[in-house]
Amino acid sequence: IRSVRVNDVALHYDDRQGGSIYDVTIPDLETGAIRFDEPTHLLAEVHIDDNAGMTSDVNAEGDITLGKGFGKVAFSGLKLRQTTELPDMSPINVQLTLDGTFDLNKSALDTSLAGTVNNSSLKGKLQADLADIVSANFNLALDKLNVNDYLGDDMAGEPAPASSADVGDGMKSAPPEDTQVLPLDLMRSFKLDGKLTVDSITYDSWQFSDFSAKIVNDTKKLSAILGMKGYDGEMAIDFTGSSEGSGAGLTRMNVNGIDLTKLLGFESVTGKITFDSNTTFTGNMLSDVLKTLDGTTTFAIDNGTLDVTPVKKLAAAVDALRGKQSSVANWPDKMPFDHLGGQHRFIKGVSADQQFNFSMELMEAKGTGGLDYFGNHLAYDIAVKLAENPTGQFQISKDLANIEWPIHCEGSLDDSPADLCRPDKSALEKMITGAAKEKLKEKVQEKVGDKLKDLFKGLR
Repeated sequence: IRSVRVNDVALHYDDRQGGSIYDVTIPDLETGAIRFDEPTHLLAEVHIDDNAGMTSDVNAEGDITLGKGFGKVAFSGLKLRQTTELPDMSPINVQLTLDGTFDLNKSALDTSLAGTVNNSSLKGKLQADLADIVSANFNLALDKLNVNDYLGDDMAGEPAPASSADVGDGMKSAPPEDTQVLPLDLMRSFKLDGKLTVDSITYDSWQFSDFSAKIVNDTKKLSAILGMKGYDGEMAIDFTGSSEGSGAGLTRMNVNGIDLTKLLGFESVTGKITFDSNTTFTGNMLSDVLKTLDGTTTFAIDNGTLDVTPVKKLAAAVDALRGKQSSVANWPDKMPFDHLGGQHRFIKGVSADQQFNFSMELMEAKGTGGLDYFGNHLAYDIAVKLAENPTGQFQISKDLANIEWPIHCEGSLDDSPADLCRPDKSALEKMITGAAKEKLKEKVQEKVGDKLKDLFKGLR
């Protein structure tokens, strides 16, 4: 064959198993002389549309070699330039150089690749089997990845606030929408086994380094092991998802030494956090996760501060009810601590029955409650117990010590704990009234006892 030239070819492909429909047009395809086992030059232009709203333009140029019987195509230095557009996403621009083979009988691709994806450098290896169930093995490395480039304006979100005060200053989150967290159709349609590493990764305003992901999917089970470093610490996530039925998931998460203020941007709690979390859920939508989430998180924060404004408000309310002034109301707003440790538990969802506790120097707390994520509302009842401390900057008198004082936290998920949490005044009034009655009873009993003693003395 001295040369091949094809113009204006139209192909229609209906993937009935996967539910996808593709329309492929080839405006132009040219080759030089074609002889078995000898390289020839290829120029091709391809346009692809699918029923999900994707469009892709591909240009290819390089040398290909056809094996005998047209069973295999080898390519060397094959350059691909591709621009892909998806609904509500920024365009994806890819430039790659491929070296490998494509087995036409088995529909199997085996190639090394190097190039760029948008502004990121990419290199690695890819093996793909385009049989009834598409499978892929890969080992890819990126120098950097900005996830924001692949999100629409409505998905990228606002940058993290610089402090908790910024959150409560008129900046409210848009009402969230229910989304799919387990892509069941995708999990059932593809087999994957691969590794991705990224030197630097950015999502929203967060930045991490040394990101790695090991992903395995066998159409029934998805396993993803992620690791990354940032904000003075590191994070590891081990997720297992099932595509059977309506779906289910198990997540193990470990964080070690991450600076809370640098990561989250608020000042209510500062310090370096370490925690271990094990949670499960059933279903595949975010609403399913919120209804069924179950599991425990154990945490510890070292060398930090806690905003004790709610405790100061509590002390002021107690002082007003009992008519005495304590030193707690004069505390600074931030209490430093060497170590704060505690535990949190989800029990069959997030809307109610959450349980948590923590303790630190001079203070311990426990609470229960829940939140409505889509309604942007939370409500928790907390009991705070103070330890007696007659000296120092944070003085606590014995009158306030070793008593579980009630605090009620309720409001928007956007607000800071200092704004959400206030003394439970009705419960306080009952406590103070009860304590006063007990004290009066003790005094009466003491006086009656003294009079009885005097009476017995007179009878002797």
